[in-house]
Amino acid sequence: MKSEHCILTTKEHSILEAMLQHGLDRNDPFKRLLERKLAAATVVLRNNVPADVATLNSRLVYRMGTVSAGYASFVMPISRMGRACSCR
Repeated sequence: MKSEHCILTTKEHSILEAMLQHGLDRNDPFKRLLERKLAAATVVLRNNVPADVATLNSRLVYRMGTVSAGYASFVMPISRMGRACSCR
């Protein structure tokens, strides 16, 4: 089984906690997953994030072997109401 451990910045933890409290239905299976992840997470200040960890609003380049394969950004999706929503 994969490790449940993750590293979150204080801001990311606050965003996900708000989603948990206000943005998800009680029976949403994503809610149970989010509860487990938040309970197991290590919360750090943004300046203390390890170099090999991608955070929200990170941009990264990934490679396949020695060839650049593409770019990715991690962003928090926003609903039409202006609040954070879950990714499915």
